[in-house]
Amino acid sequence: MTASSAVIARPRALIEGDSGLLSGPVAKNAAKASLRSLGVEFRSNDGAATQVLQDINLDIANGEFVSVVGPSGCGKSTLLRVLSGLVPARSGAVTIDGRPLDGTPAGVGFMFQRDTLLPWATIADNIRVGLDLSAARHDPAAAADRVRQLVSFLRLSGFENHRPHQISGGMRQRVALGRLLAYDPDLYLMDEPFGALDSQTKQLMGAELLRVWAAHRRSVLFITHDIEEAVALSDRVVVLTSRPGRVKLDLSIDLPRPRDLRELKTNRRFGELCELVWNNLELQN
Repeated sequence: MTASSAVIARPRALIEGDSGLLSGPVAKNAAKASLRSLGVEFRSNDGAATQVLQDINLDIANGEFVSVVGPSGCGKSTLLRVLSGLVPARSGAVTIDGRPLDGTPAGVGFMFQRDTLLPWATIADNIRVGLDLSAARHDPAAAADRVRQLVSFLRLSGFENHRPHQISGGMRQRVALGRLLAYDPDLYLMDEPFGALDSQTKQLMGAELLRVWAAHRRSVLFITHDIEEAVALSDRVVVLTSRPGRVKLDLSIDLPRPRDLRELKTNRRFGELCELVWNNLELQN
């Protein structure tokens, strides 16, 4: 992957009439993304097959925040790569906006654990990458204005002309998030985007993500190993079994929004939900 690949999908304007993207009729009241009886396997150089995901059934509604947790190697990241068109399904069906997935879908953005910023580019220019990849056509003045808006929205004012090595890890992740916002996808695929951060910065970035999500209300599929992070951020938490990954628990998070992530630590229901998720991880075969 190149440094600019935190946004990987082709522009959403190409959805219609491009047989290499999403094809077929749109299902009525379709979910933003849907997986039905999904199976994925990888083959080694000697031809040996490893089943990674098995019989996955999962819907992500428009504007819904869904987190996926599970043991290492259970296929969490593979799930994102299937939805992004990077990994083919061996069996089952994948749809986005009710259309069967065939190739790299439009309107889908990917954010990785590592920020993948361009080290030689300024903070403003790194955010501008998302605009360059989007379907919208911006004249230079409009593009510059959009970048200024995102810099201000993400509280990066004063750092526009800095390089990535001159800012903190948390600020770098905000820049990566800004690039995603500039691209303006309908579905965010986020693969442990805060996993490399310290505990305090991770909590601050979680609060930042909730602020962005509340403002834009896009669908999010968020991968994490952190149970508390998953429960605090999400509308639902999905627990996968060990490989081959299967859905063991699909839990609705009945905590009111907006959420103060610090206050949640003392919330009894938050503790109960975290324990329920943890117990399902512990009780796997």
